[in-house]
Amino acid sequence: MSFSSRQKDKTRCFPVIFWMLLTAALCPAQSVELTSKTSLAAGTPAASATTATLNGIVTDENDAVIPGASVSVKDLSRKMQKGATTGSDGSFMITELLPGSYIVAVQREGFSTAEVTDVLLRMGEQTALKIRLHVGHISETVTITAEPSPLKKSMASGITLERNAIEEVPLNGRSLQPLLQLAPGAVPTRATFSEQGQLSVNGQRANANYFMVDGVSANIGVAAGASGTGQSGAGSLPGLSAMGTTNTLVQLDALQEMKILTSAFAPEFGRMPGAQVLLTTRGGTNQFHGSVFEYFRSDAFGARDWFAPAGAASLPSSRTHNYGGAAGGPIFKDRTHFFFSYEGLSARLPQFATREVPTLLARQQADVRLQPFFNVFPLPNGAAKINPVTGLPTGFAEFSAGYTDSASFNAASLRLDQRIGDRLTLFARYNFAPSEIVQRGAGSSLSDSLRMSFETQTVTVGATYLITPRLVNDFRANYSRSLGEKFFDLDDFGGAIPLDDARIFPAFASHENSFYSFTLGGNTSIFVGKDASSFQDQFNFVDNLAYTFGSHQLKFGFDYRRLSAIYDEWKYRENTVFNSLAALQAGNASFVAISAQDRTAIKFTNFSVYAQDSWRASRRLSLTYGLRWEYNPAPSGENAQSLFTVQGLEDPAGLTLAPAGTPLYQA
Repeated sequence: MSFSSRQKDKTRCFPVIFWMLLTAALCPAQSVELTSKTSLAAGTPAASATTATLNGIVTDENDAVIPGASVSVKDLSRKMQKGATTGSDGSFMITELLPGSYIVAVQREGFSTAEVTDVLLRMGEQTALKIRLHVGHISETVTITAEPSPLKKSMASGITLERNAIEEVPLNGRSLQPLLQLAPGAVPTRATFSEQGQLSVNGQRANANYFMVDGVSANIGVAAGASGTGQSGAGSLPGLSAMGTTNTLVQLDALQEMKILTSAFAPEFGRMPGAQVLLTTRGGTNQFHGSVFEYFRSDAFGARDWFAPAGAASLPSSRTHNYGGAAGGPIFKDRTHFFFSYEGLSARLPQFATREVPTLLARQQADVRLQPFFNVFPLPNGAAKINPVTGLPTGFAEFSAGYTDSASFNAASLRLDQRIGDRLTLFARYNFAPSEIVQRGAGSSLSDSLRMSFETQTVTVGATYLITPRLVNDFRANYSRSLGEKFFDLDDFGGAIPLDDARIFPAFASHENSFYSFTLGGNTSIFVGKDASSFQDQFNFVDNLAYTFGSHQLKFGFDYRRLSAIYDEWKYRENTVFNSLAALQAGNASFVAISAQDRTAIKFTNFSVYAQDSWRASRRLSLTYGLRWEYNPAPSGENAQSLFTVQGLEDPAGLTLAPAGTPLYQA
């Protein structure tokens, strides 16, 4: 990105500044009154997606409402306390509560103190309590165990998993995909280049799901295929690892709560019609806690490969190590906390395969100039192939061998939470997660290996400001970068002789910046060099303003996201196909394509605003309603690049290329 474009991007922060100034103007600082019971925990997440709301009504033994009762909510692990006073109708509402278990205490002169334990709050939900006070002295305490209420679940369809449930569910590979399938309407899908999302919800396409981590977008997936950016170019896929797992977004030990909404969610959620997957990370507490783990798997505990032929050599050894740990605690008690998490994987995956390769006789009979293209394949160690129609040798024979694929990733994250006074809390989280997978035989020859790597970096900061006891503003900013690369490498596996760059690439190109493919007879091929290299940047700004009065909770917010998808160049690309060995020996290719590609950069912009009201209409009825507006203009090229589209779609006979600069579609 050039310096000039960075300067232009600063102007897009104006809506954020305007929103903050507007809230300050509506509620000047001198009018704010706080009590000792009104405080925020360090690391309070966004109001819209990652916090909970507690409301309820306080009555006496005759079911008459009690106004003026003091209600306090306390989380012992963070030593956080917030409070409210019941209104004339005996109701109260407390917002911006972190997901977790709480103790609710209610006091009123002339009544015994009521203490409700084990009140479980989930992100994005309203929990309603009906608390009954008994006549007595205020120093007396009556302990009550919380019971589910009719308003405990919102209208949205989905599931919520807290920290305890996540720890207890066995997950293969410590990834969240099995948990995603628990949501109603969710069906796993096979990942292909055209459908990479792995999950379909209510019949939607697999790229229609929206992932959020700590209230900002995690749809930062990047393509690593030769056909272009595909679905990931517009930010419609989460940033998964090279193995397709979620460890790169958030490590399992760093996850506080996971919520999946599949339908009928509130206006504060949107952008995608599929599932809304909301992930909240853990923050430190006033006590030091830590854990370490190691999962080990070895071929010593497994059986022989069923598909390996009798008498074949034993498979290479299998080793899988999945290890890591987490630690969190106070830096300054009650003010500054940290939480660090790390997870690593190192896996050796034994395989056995049989491929067709040219026979020794075919190699010897080939022209000396063509022999390197025969010898790039492993030497045969099995029976020669016979044409079933003619009964003559085809020139190919079997090559069978065991080998080892490998997979690895290293994911680490650090979160800091800071409390400044009683009204402002800040947090910052950095996540770095490279991953790589190497698969032999990707080009059908076992001397050819596919190396695919991804690297994900995210930085998220947030500020929650308690303007008044009823008015809270929350701001989030995120920068994410995802890098994806895909290379093919030749080696001497099975007696093969790799091709020199000088034989297959022109002088200005090499396997590091170009690609070459060679197909022989339809079933035997090799790939060499750089197949794809791309990365994607995301800037995401989210602001939410929540105002509570009476039985209403109003929310207003906006979400601005800019994506820059960059698909790297090929200096040279050649695809060559020979239909048979005879055609190769004669030098007659059936197909040859030579191309080059410039570096391509495409910018996408998404903007949305919403306004909603959550109204507790009665003791048994809660309504959530509002409006959301999405604006997604057509993408544009960066660095003076033009994107082209067609015009005349209403009459295909007159279809022509539109002038440069024509928007790809009408926003």
